Amino acid sequence: MAMLFGTAVSFDRNERGARRAFWAVSSFDGKLAMLNEVIKEFDKDHLVVGDSRGEIPGKWAALYKQLRKRKRVRNKLAHGVVRGMEWSRGGSKEKKSDVFFLPYGNSYDDTNAPIIKSESDLSQHLRDPRPPNRMRKADIVQARHHFHEIEKDLEEFHQLIVAAMRRLEDPSE
Repeated sequence: MAMLFGTAVSFDRNERGARRAFWAVSSFDGKLAMLNEVIKEFDKDHLVVGDSRGEIPGKWAALYKQLRKRKRVRNKLAHGVVRGMEWSRGGSKEKKSDVFFLPYGNSYDDTNAPIIKSESDLSQHLRDPRPPNRMRKADIVQARHHFHEIEKDLEEFHQLIVAAMRRLEDPSE
């Protein structure tokens, strides 16, 4: 199957099949591993000639590291849910409420419950029973900023590879 896939993708001049195959892999880890292997092979077999300044291996290593670093935040956002919560403090009739993003969970269960090790922890939990791992708007905005930065870096790297491939096809460029 791997040989057949490789042959089919190598004759796919408009890249539609390769792009569809990329999106057929559902996990981020799978997509990243697949891309990493392709870039390493391109670097070995094709881009060394087209990469006259030797930029591709170092730039890919840095970009790959960034992608792996941001994977955890990406997974929190991809597998989390928005939750609402209402509570009152110490028998008070005054109710508080909040809406927050709960990563990795579809409910407030034991996996999201605070760990209470001291009276101080208990006191804090009674004042604010929201899950400690909740994400606030500022956390999500910051994550979005980082993802936009990585997106720019990916586009720049893509342009670097395209330029190297063009030099392979026409060394006078």
